[in-house]
Amino acid sequence: MWGGLHGVYLIINHIWRRLFPNLRLPAHFGTSLTFIAVMVAWVPFRAETWDVTMTMWRAMAGFTGGALMTANPFIACAALAVLSGFTLFLPNTQKWLSYDIASVGKRPWLEFRPTTYWAILNGATAIVALGFMLGRAETQEFLYFQF
Repeated sequence: MWGGLHGVYLIINHIWRRLFPNLRLPAHFGTSLTFIAVMVAWVPFRAETWDVTMTMWRAMAGFTGGALMTANPFIACAALAVLSGFTLFLPNTQKWLSYDIASVGKRPWLEFRPTTYWAILNGATAIVALGFMLGRAETQEFLYFQF
């Protein structure tokens, strides 16, 4: 199922390029669409049964009457907005290490330089990530445990 969805996405991509060779989506829209498509395709990869897959897809589409991660939709939307901001506005590793030549010098305040500022930011990010991982009441097996 997981591989099949990725195949369908490739077919849609090839049909789009053939039917509309000069029509490109805006970069942020294309990035968002790709992110959503990949998230949808990951569900059957991780789910144990087809029923779990369908339940998760219904929840992702908002058909369950509430979010699975939190009972407060405001917190879920706020977290999504903050995390989306991280992905859109903070540099990725390619930009940090100046592998993305087109971005070098455009936003020097975001370019990676081993400074106290970046050490504090990365340390704080690691502490928050560890807090989320260790603060969970339930445990989960390693994703690739059975492979």
